[in-house]
Amino acid sequence: MLYLIMAQGDSLAEIWRRGLAELHPPLAHIIRHYLLAFGDSAALQRFFSLCAEMGALAGAYALGYTLRGRGLALAFVLLMAFMPESVISAGSIRNYAFFMLFALWGMVFYARYHMMGQRLCDAAIMAALFFLAGATHFTGFFLVAVCGLCEAILSLRSQQYRRLCLYTALNIPLLLLGLFLYSVYWAPGGTAEMWRELAQTTGFMEGNNTEKSLLALFFGQILLPIKGLLLLGETYNISDTVAVFMFLATLGLAGWYLIGIWRIVRSKHWFAVWLACLWCVALAVILLGVYPGTSGRHYYFMLPGFLVPLAWLLQKPIQRLTQTWARSLSVSAGVLIIAGVLFSREAYLAFDADSSLRNEDLAAGQRFLQSHVAPGDIVFAGRLAGYYYVLYEMDQGKTPYDLYADVPYFNGSRIVAPFNPVSKPHRTIEPFYAQLKHEAAASALADNNSVWFVTYSYRNIEMEKLLDCPEFSQHIDTFFSRQGVMLFSIRAAGLREFLEDTNAWGRCFADYKPLIAVDTIPQRARPQP
Repeated sequence: MLYLIMAQGDSLAEIWRRGLAELHPPLAHIIRHYLLAFGDSAALQRFFSLCAEMGALAGAYALGYTLRGRGLALAFVLLMAFMPESVISAGSIRNYAFFMLFALWGMVFYARYHMMGQRLCDAAIMAALFFLAGATHFTGFFLVAVCGLCEAILSLRSQQYRRLCLYTALNIPLLLLGLFLYSVYWAPGGTAEMWRELAQTTGFMEGNNTEKSLLALFFGQILLPIKGLLLLGETYNISDTVAVFMFLATLGLAGWYLIGIWRIVRSKHWFAVWLACLWCVALAVILLGVYPGTSGRHYYFMLPGFLVPLAWLLQKPIQRLTQTWARSLSVSAGVLIIAGVLFSREAYLAFDADSSLRNEDLAAGQRFLQSHVAPGDIVFAGRLAGYYYVLYEMDQGKTPYDLYADVPYFNGSRIVAPFNPVSKPHRTIEPFYAQLKHEAAASALADNNSVWFVTYSYRNIEMEKLLDCPEFSQHIDTFFSRQGVMLFSIRAAGLREFLEDTNAWGRCFADYKPLIAVDTIPQRARPQP
């Protein structure tokens, strides 16, 4: 819903302004803006993401076919299709599916440039697709840096300086785009600085040192293909077995990967150079602290370089298994059975926090809230997810999420500007106390009016501490909880009484520490005083 709110701007300038609260370039929001003309339902918008991801899989096939032929193409597509990150991005209304579409097809024409005589048309199409990738996700610039470093090494070794000049000239528009985006996002006072301050304030990036980042980069990439199986195993509560399997699978997959690289070194020298450049750039990004170390979608640009060596060793078995229609149909049936088992066990849903709030639970929470709010009530909707969801359900994204102002709500109620918004992270609980005190003292809030606390998807530590505080919970008037959903209300008179007791407030928040996007809200029983 956050991404749909960005795309709902009335003009491109408004889309740009709303998108500045996100840490990536806005092309995906602009694409989504025009896709919203077909409807804003989650199913339809996810279908468009699925279409982009299917286009990326077609690009994976074309890349594999260009590099080695049909066997590598099929093996690459098989691995790519089952990667948890691929499945998640195909079902998410975000920018990753569009990024992978542009990035993979850009790699196709980069490979064609090397394999088909360095044709200018292939280089030009490659540059255009890489430009679109960079305008969708910042890691597109990393991919271009990888290809540029590879071109520099190959050109200098063969003394083909015109080739390096051509690559540089074709990517001048992307370089200019990068300088512009840097001035907006990464310069002092930009979006990146805001997110870094938020991460430091909340401890979200705590422990993310260089050593851990390097380990996450390598072993996280190694583990990605088997996480679906691990999650499937965890449903049977065999944690010890899963831990052993994880260790053995990591070692086996790492060895497989290294053997695949050795095969590439022996048969496809230029691509081996490209793989070396890929890891060099990724490690440089980690060491320079450009991005936090993660094995997830922020390193999505590494997927071709990680999966192709694995697919290289599968190409001959895949070719034998698909030599006839009968064998091909048998393999397809097996793939569908595996996919069905993973789907039935919700292995992929458990993989990413984007899936932590289900449509039916959100709808139930919204029905409850909208049927209970009364004229004069006020709603605290949480730091992030609650504010987005509550607003979107009211007007389908027309209200900007980044102004952080009070918003009129159903039946004469009002959504209060959220405590601790992304752009104004706080290190202490005092601002929240001041905001509650200010709202409780307002003359427009009668004693019998309700003050609502609403949060969806991600935990909100301030609201949880209120809920678990006996001096506060004894005043709770209404309570509703489901997985990913928590709502409760207190009469204004009860809130004023609680706030007047500063000792009670101090006890409730004695061990307070800001928290963001760490755990999903579990379903819980109504607290007892």
